[in-house]
Amino acid sequence: MNADNILKNLKNWMQTSDIIDPSFYNDYLNKISLKIADNKVYLLFKNELPKLYLSSEEKNIKDMIKKFANADVSVIFMLETEFNSNIKIIKEKETKKKQIKNKDYSFTNFIKGKSNSAAYDASKTVVKNPGQWNPLFIYGNSGLGKTHLLNAIAKEFGENDNNLKIKCYPSTEFRKEIIRTLQNKDKKIFDEIEKLKDSFLEYDVLLIDDIQFLAKNEKTNEIFFNVFNKFIEEEKQIVLTSDKFPENLSGFDKRLISRFNSGLSVKVDEPDEETLYNIVSFKAENSNLRLSEALKKHIAAEYKGDVRKIEGIINRIDFWNIQKNNLDNNNEIDIEDLLIILEDYTMKINGEITPLKIKEVVAEHYGIDVKALEGQTRISKIAHARHVAMFLIHDMLNKTTTEVGLFFSNRDHTTVISANKKIQDKMKNKAFKAEMNKIKQKIKKS
Repeated sequence: MNADNILKNLKNWMQTSDIIDPSFYNDYLNKISLKIADNKVYLLFKNELPKLYLSSEEKNIKDMIKKFANADVSVIFMLETEFNSNIKIIKEKETKKKQIKNKDYSFTNFIKGKSNSAAYDASKTVVKNPGQWNPLFIYGNSGLGKTHLLNAIAKEFGENDNNLKIKCYPSTEFRKEIIRTLQNKDKKIFDEIEKLKDSFLEYDVLLIDDIQFLAKNEKTNEIFFNVFNKFIEEEKQIVLTSDKFPENLSGFDKRLISRFNSGLSVKVDEPDEETLYNIVSFKAENSNLRLSEALKKHIAAEYKGDVRKIEGIINRIDFWNIQKNNLDNNNEIDIEDLLIILEDYTMKINGEITPLKIKEVVAEHYGIDVKALEGQTRISKIAHARHVAMFLIHDMLNKTTTEVGLFFSNRDHTTVISANKKIQDKMKNKAFKAEMNKIKQKIKKS
């Protein structure tokens, strides 16, 4: 693809097309530019007016660009200023990605301390002796490393034996498979449920994250109960995580709670300051950041209680580092730098509107967990709530689409652009617009 040729053909088409006003083209559209980056085509505008003008003909414009590119490419409308900012960050992030090591969940990059040593040791043991403790039930508050341990178990099982069939589910995905089967009206439900159970039983190791989200789902629990019993009978390993001890879970059949209690339950507590310091040090090193000793101790002391907060701080420092063009990391980052970095960041408190506050209010409004909002599940209700949160962070805090993506598991800025477009389209509906205004008021008052 050649950007100059595509732009030339596009402008020629605009000048002869009935859908483009000639005077508007001469005043504004002849100044548009076009760039190709990351296998995407960006149509760039000097200001919002021509971008808004073409939005009503967006499909036609994109179709013509694809035709001139002779490829089914992604086409994105964007202001030049935002593109220049975003593309610089994107390229530098890609450079950083190549430098980052041990990014995946494993026992190697899990920081062990007093708060999680029991869960860590138990996790290692079930890999060495599957079936000895069945199920292994890891519980504790959100953001303390349960998901990390679950994935580390799956990873090590796979590395130890290539023939093992291992499945690691977020509970929402497990439930979605069951619901999909139950909604299949074209086939006999009983036969389909039996096939589904058999498909689960093909695995040798089954791991389910956040089991609490399966509560109050009678049919899902019934199917899970049958699968669970079969796994125990055949001495196949099950590992579950939850935010609560089994006895404190509500919305489950008592028989299932009893099964949860039949294995080994281990708690992950809030990490102590020494463990948090080690986590900060590891994650900073993993991101190739030079943090002063005072800064590492400060982060460990001030942001305890949630490892995800630590990760958020490190991500923000990394992002700031990229913006400052300090990729070689010759400059050590200290507490004074952190105060600048966190001036408008998620972790800033004292009643100010922050990305975290917006995510919490949106999650509460739609009756879901913030973790689900930040995660990868595509369940329509959660995906919609995620789009709302992305839109509001972009709109209320004036964040760039790249910055918004950082607050949602480092998603690509094009995902945020798509989310914003969907919400803008939905806001043409008066009822939805009123709902959005209601959410905004909750955010401002919280």
